[in-house]
Amino acid sequence: GGAAAPAPAFVEPPPALADRGGRLWGEPAWMRGRTPSARAERLARYAPEWAELTEPALDGALNWLARARRSDGGWSASESEPLDPSLTALALLAAFARGESLTKLQTAVSGLAETQQPDGGFPTTDDRDALGPAACALIEAYARAPLPPLRFAAQRAIEAILREQTEVGLWRDDDPWTTSWRILALRTAAWAGLGAKDLRPGLSRAVGGLKTFEDPARALFRGARPSARAVERTAATALALQWLGEGRAPETRSALSALGRIRPNAPDAEWSPFALHLLAQARFNEGGEAWSRSRAALAEALLAGRADDGGWQAESGGDAARIRATALSALSMTVCYRYPPAAEWPALAARLSPARAPVIAWAAFPIPR
Repeated sequence: GGAAAPAPAFVEPPPALADRGGRLWGEPAWMRGRTPSARAERLARYAPEWAELTEPALDGALNWLARARRSDGGWSASESEPLDPSLTALALLAAFARGESLTKLQTAVSGLAETQQPDGGFPTTDDRDALGPAACALIEAYARAPLPPLRFAAQRAIEAILREQTEVGLWRDDDPWTTSWRILALRTAAWAGLGAKDLRPGLSRAVGGLKTFEDPARALFRGARPSARAVERTAATALALQWLGEGRAPETRSALSALGRIRPNAPDAEWSPFALHLLAQARFNEGGEAWSRSRAALAEALLAGRADDGGWQAESGGDAARIRATALSALSMTVCYRYPPAAEWPALAARLSPARAPVIAWAAFPIPR
C-alpha cells in the first residue's frame, strides 16, 4: 500500500533530447536558417561562391574550438585558469550559429551561467566587455530551450546591461565592442520575448545615442588609410542602427557610404577579426550591390587569417587571442544564415512584451541564486 513516490526531476537530458538534435521546442523563426538544408539554401541565395570557400574553413574553425575546450566544457586562456566568460560566450555563439546541438554545449552554457555575478554581470579578464557576448549566448540558449534557469540568467544579464546604460543610451566610453554586443543582446532579448520593464526605453535611448554620435564616418579616411579603430567604430554604429530598424536613417547611410570605400582584402590592410566581423554583418544587412560587390573580398580577408591547424592566427595574446579570433571569424562566415537580413527582423514594438516561461525544471542547467 501507500502512496506512490513522486517522479524524480530530470538530472540528465532525456533520450528524446538527443534524438531531436537538442531542440525540445524547435528553434524560433529567427534561428531557423541554421539547419543544414536552410544553410545551403541561404548560401545559394546570398553568396553562391561562399560555400566552397567558407564552409570547409568553418568546419576547421569549429573543430579547432572543440579541441581548445577545457575539460569542464568551457574556454579560457589555459586549463589552469578559470573559465573565461567572454571566450566561452564567443565560442558558444559560433557553435550556435552553425546549428550545433545544445546537448553538446550544455556544460559550457552551465559553466557560463555559473560565472554570472550577483548583479547579473560577468568577470572580465581583459579590457573587452564580457557582459554583452555572455548575454547574447544565454539569450540564444534560452531561445533554443526556454527553461526557467536559462531565462533567469539571460534576464539578469539584460537588466545589468540596461542598468549600465548611460542617459544618452550608450556604454563605457562608446567602445565599439561594448556597443555592438550589448545592443545585439538587447535586440535579440526583445526578439526572444525576454521583456524587461526598461527594455523598450533602453532600446529607444540606444537609437538616440547612436544617432547623436559624432559622425563616425567623418574621420574615417584621415591620413593614408583608415585605422582599424575608426573602421570598428563606424561599422559598429551602422550595424547597431540596422539591428534597431534604422537601416535607412541618414546616419546609417552615411556610415555605410564611408565603409563602402574600404577594400577588406587590400594587400596592406591589417583589419582585426572584430573589424571584419562588423563589416561582414553591416554589408550583408545592406544587401544589394554593396553586398554582392564586397562578399568575395570579405571571404578572402577572413580566410587570410586562417592557420594550418584550422584556427585563426593572433600576433599577440596567446591562446586567448586565438580563441577570440577563431570564434569571431567563424561567426563572420555564418553571416548568410545566422540571422535573416536586418530589414526582415520583426518590428520592435511587436516584440517588447514579456513572454511567460514554461514551468520546467532541468538540473542540467543549474543557476546559483
